[in-house]
Amino acid sequence: MSLKVVIMFTSAIGRLLWKEYRVQRALWFLLLGLLLVLQILLRLAFFSTTESTSSHISSLDEQWATWAMWFLVFAVQVIFIVASAAISFAGEREERTCDLLVHHAPSPWAILLAKGGICLAGSAALYVCGAFVALLLGRSNPS
Repeated sequence: MSLKVVIMFTSAIGRLLWKEYRVQRALWFLLLGLLLVLQILLRLAFFSTTESTSSHISSLDEQWATWAMWFLVFAVQVIFIVASAAISFAGEREERTCDLLVHHAPSPWAILLAKGGICLAGSAALYVCGAFVALLLGRSNPS
């Protein structure tokens, strides 16, 4: 491949990646905010700070809440993957850029890899943020 073709290909892919990022960042931040709010609510609702209840029931509630936090991380990640893929491909038809995209420099495989890559990268970032919060909030109170 000549240098001109490589530069044209990478700039087309770069533009495609930037476009997908701009389209999907609102979804990512919305789901991250939802995840954080739900995890904080679980922490406030189930982790006791007083010793008024029996320790056995309290520890079961805390264990359940910790599992629920991790379930939320995975559930929101799956929701992001499905919604991201839907936005990624349906958005091209709605904006009427699908035919334009096919006729430009990147191959259909490059388009698919770029869209899938953004979806997986967003999913991984969502998992890392959610898992970090689940680790912080899921710990039992030291006593």
